[in-house]
Amino acid sequence: MSEIASVALPPEADAVAIAEAAGNGAMDGRWYADDRLYVAGVTQAALEAALAQVGTAPPAPARHVSAADFFALWTAAERAALFAVPAMLDAAMGVVLAGKVNLASPRLPALLDAAIALGAIAPDRKARIGAGLPPA
Repeated sequence: MSEIASVALPPEADAVAIAEAAGNGAMDGRWYADDRLYVAGVTQAALEAALAQVGTAPPAPARHVSAADFFALWTAAERAALFAVPAMLDAAMGVVLAGKVNLASPRLPALLDAAIALGAIAPDRKARIGAGLPPA
């Protein structure tokens, strides 16, 4: 079994960047619970060094768009492919219930990476969606 390291993580820290800097880019190998970031497959020292390296820089200013505007950034085919996966449909329902999406959220790149991995969007669409630009 691989090692699981953890660090206390303030809410403004970028958990994705810290896990990746520690050496784990796999979305299923990291999780956040009880104000701690847990990362599988890395050493405690590597995770602590990554936290120090990435730090807890203030988050980017929020750039909220409505749920309707967010889903308008996706083509109909992309939405269909995304919603065909139960976990992604669940995430989409969370967006609908929240009523808005923060395009500056550090969680958005991970969501878009998952959509790429599922084949729901092409890799070049990540930047456009993250920037709030509609399909070309």
